[in-house]
Amino acid sequence: MFSCDIKATGKDLSERTLIKLREYANMLCDAATEHYDIIMKYSASKVASACVYLARKCCKLSNEWDINLEEYTNIRFS
Repeated sequence: MFSCDIKATGKDLSERTLIKLREYANMLCDAATEHYDIIMKYSASKVASACVYLARKCCKLSNEWDINLEEYTNIRFS
């Protein structure tokens, strides 16, 4: 999470949001590994980035994928 992150509802982020974000990302990564034959078509970084994107979307952050994440991963979600 970044200091510029806010909830889509306009509320400030809480510690609970951070915990939920981590739980969602872990759950999505675990679910992805169950479909090994499908995810092998993509690089590990793309699978991990998709998990982070979906976790941020589940936590209703205003920007699911922002410039900071693009710089860290070199991946763009449009």
